[in-house]
Amino acid sequence: MLLGWSGGGFIGVGDQYLFLTVAAVAVGGTSLLGGYGGYGFTVIGVLALQVISTFLAGLGLSFEGQQFIFGLLILPLVALYSRAPHIREQI
Repeated sequence: MLLGWSGGGFIGVGDQYLFLTVAAVAVGGTSLLGGYGGYGFTVIGVLALQVISTFLAGLGLSFEGQQFIFGLLILPLVALYSRAPHIREQI
């Protein structure tokens, strides 16, 4: 859809969206190792990241700065989710 809208294409057209996609899944609580999780919580993660992104853009933070903040947000969440019992049973 992105290529059709832009009228041209190249191999890295969606690279800027990749990190935000993984961040939304992680913030929504879906396991990055597979298994536990669902669409509903991922949608909540997307909405939460959109609110944070809008707030950071309103503060005038650059795209790279926003990515850094999202990275800082993902690290503790992934560490928190990895301590859940259902993850230990899968590994």
